[in-house]
Amino acid sequence: MVLVLLLAFSAVHPLPAQVHASERAGSLLVNGALGVATVGVRQVITGQFSWRGLAQGAAGGMVMSAGKQITGTGFVGSGLVGRQVNAVGISLVASAHKDTLVLFVPLGPFSLEARPRVERRLRPRVDAADFAVLLYNLLDGPTHLDWGATLSAGAPVFGRPGDQMPLGYDAAGFALMGTVFLSDDLEWTVSERRRLLAHESIHVLQWDAIRQLVSFPVERAAVQHLPVLRHAGRYVDAGILAPGMMFLVASQIPYEKHPWEREAYRLTGR
Repeated sequence: MVLVLLLAFSAVHPLPAQVHASERAGSLLVNGALGVATVGVRQVITGQFSWRGLAQGAAGGMVMSAGKQITGTGFVGSGLVGRQVNAVGISLVASAHKDTLVLFVPLGPFSLEARPRVERRLRPRVDAADFAVLLYNLLDGPTHLDWGATLSAGAPVFGRPGDQMPLGYDAAGFALMGTVFLSDDLEWTVSERRRLLAHESIHVLQWDAIRQLVSFPVERAAVQHLPVLRHAGRYVDAGILAPGMMFLVASQIPYEKHPWEREAYRLTGR
């Protein structure tokens, strides 16, 4: 199914030649294995083993890889399309232990959960931490929202002076949770800008997976024990666990060895 998806897509938007076929195949295998591992850990915790669930986890992981590879092509709208394909893969992995599929549709810091087999099929949600980042930068003077890049990426994209990039990084591009920042100081060609945007957009897809598969389930389980927050927890995710987790991991690994960076570079031919 995943190979058919990529072949059909490449017929319309040829995948960049800089990315070798072995890199694409490796991405499918690695993400498929991560999908299996995610479902397997959950099965160990719940004590409910299922071959079907493991197979669904593998399929979901490979669909996530397809979404990242589509994003990496860098055509106008690749991030938007790739993010939704990636979200289908996340939904397959997240629902592997459930009786019904819960589809996750990301829209910036907002998302829509669709449950086809229940009475209230649609539920809007917001990541509070991600929304705070968006709101802060909308109000911040040196930062401006790039509407064209935002629509293409399927996530908020801001232009910002190079010496004022988030967290003090003097870089051409940076992804902070689900928001992308591009430096205003560099003179890019159109192709260079698209490739950089594709790289940072892949980080947004990786962030979606971390939140939906790791941090949000933990946060939601904790909220269920707090009566005051239980109702709000049906629509709002605090979104504070994932940033803390990633900061701790990133601080222990040199930049050039970050697995998420290596994946983004490989899938954009850099």
